[in-house]
Amino acid sequence: MGSGADVDLTVRLTLLATEPVSSERTQLVSSLRYSPSDPYAVSVVFPAGPAASAVTWTFDRELMRLGITRQTGLGDVQIWPAPDADDAGTTYVELTAPGGRALLSAPTTALVAFLDATAAAVPFGTEAEFIDMDAELEALLGRTG
Repeated sequence: MGSGADVDLTVRLTLLATEPVSSERTQLVSSLRYSPSDPYAVSVVFPAGPAASAVTWTFDRELMRLGITRQTGLGDVQIWPAPDADDAGTTYVELTAPGGRALLSAPTTALVAFLDATAAAVPFGTEAEFIDMDAELEALLGRTG
């Protein structure tokens, strides 16, 4: 099993639209996070408001990797590149929850830099080597140590 380092990258996302309540276009300084201890997943951590805690969305790393080149995702998270040359450096991310939907844009270069850093920690296709199957089985069975 390898030992890659955690990745945490600050990125400026733009909140473009929300439903059911509409919002103004808003810049969000967020974090993209990756840990080899959960090698298939990436997280986006959104800043908290004054009276709330941060919001974290976790989804498949491969979904992000594919989404920068073509539309991907069927459920709660969908990612796709900007469809026209004027926005060629933009990737869209749509997040859907029972309470609503948010559409964000991200600079594609930031997503590529993040994915490159995650691949340095855990190369794509080697994720299974970073999973401690014994610990996972113990957790599923409710046993410790």
